[in-house]
Amino acid sequence: MNKLLYNKVIAPGQFGLSTGGHISYGGLNPNQRVGKGGTLISNIQMLRWWWRYLRLALDMEEQGIKLGGDRLEVDRDYYSEWDLDEICHQTFDRWFDDHRDLFMEPVVRQDTPRNLDQYISLQIPKHTSMNHILRDVRKLIEPHLQKFDHRYSLSGRKVPLLRIHMRYNILVMKMNGEDRGTIQDWVNENYSHIPESIQRGRRKVYVHYKESSSGGFEEINPLDQKVIGYETGVSRHISQGRKSLKDVCQGVFP
Repeated sequence: MNKLLYNKVIAPGQFGLSTGGHISYGGLNPNQRVGKGGTLISNIQMLRWWWRYLRLALDMEEQGIKLGGDRLEVDRDYYSEWDLDEICHQTFDRWFDDHRDLFMEPVVRQDTPRNLDQYISLQIPKHTSMNHILRDVRKLIEPHLQKFDHRYSLSGRKVPLLRIHMRYNILVMKMNGEDRGTIQDWVNENYSHIPESIQRGRRKVYVHYKESSSGGFEEINPLDQKVIGYETGVSRHISQGRKSLKDVCQGVFP
């Protein structure tokens, strides 16, 4: 059986910054997009996971690993600017440094525009109050502004980062031949320390109460609860993950 060569499971951390094979969820601001050199089209973590899912698809392509009986095929026309041949052989940070411009919104700067279809030339007097300048600039540019449509924008689906992370690991283990029981045990062991991973209210899948020594029932401490209570939960993640891989091959994420 062929196995993945460039992708492996990434155990989640809980606090602090990313270190080694651990990814943190503490302090992540999903709305923060300002980075070096301007404003990103999305939070850097979401772009990082887009890249990881794409690398997983490329790895499966190269190793001949099928997805539900079918071979994946990445749309190389859509990803023509991503240098796909480099993705499996670099870290995200190194790759992103060379491809940052693909994910940046245009910035306002002092310059003489060469492309008047994309930029507006203004003459602003230096000896005028800031309030007057902003008021006049707004009036001048509003009729010319166009909706920003970025080629590599995210899909807009509201998928929690934790679910994206967990689904990636489940896919990696599945593609490497692990059975559902083994995957379930690994997920429960590695995600139970993250409170958000315990989904309350789904009694058929998630266990929340246990029999007490007095013969009654007591609520289980969140750290004792299972992230995935039954193997069917693994199957659901695998099914959703397969769809995510097919989507990312066509340039759709998450």
